[in-house]
Amino acid sequence: MSSAPTAHPFAHLGPAPYKYLGHTSESYQAVRGDPNCPIQPGGSCDHCATGIYEMFHFRAADGTRFKVGSSCVAKAGDARMTKAIAADVAKHRREVVEARAADIIGRATAALPEVRHILAAQPHPTHYSAAKGRTLADWADWMLANAGRTGKTQAAKVILAAVPK
Repeated sequence: MSSAPTAHPFAHLGPAPYKYLGHTSESYQAVRGDPNCPIQPGGSCDHCATGIYEMFHFRAADGTRFKVGSSCVAKAGDARMTKAIAADVAKHRREVVEARAADIIGRATAALPEVRHILAAQPHPTHYSAAKGRTLADWADWMLANAGRTGKTQAAKVILAAVPK
């Protein structure tokens, strides 16, 4: 006894096969920048109608376009669809991390002249360099000039922590 093939979960959106078109991210805030206004999803999944921030766009075999959220893609059980969005999700996450790091490093670089005297009054974080008379300001300068993203972000956090409130 063989079982009949099951329809794809997105069959009501259009016939398979589906071509991945790309990814967008949208949010909505009634008053932009107002901390009292919540940030809400900017779209909805065409499959389940749930509000979503991250929208994955597909085109069905008949040309119909639709967007779904990552949860619906995962629940669909279609390995090709999951693989198609995985690279986009990873790329988007890298971009978010890079943007956050660039922001904090930029703010710290701008604040460094203001707090240099505070950092210069503290010893270098490594015992060896502290014994040579180097200061936290020397460490921050070296990290911002030579370290990778993680090290620069670490130095940026130390600099921003020294900024008077």
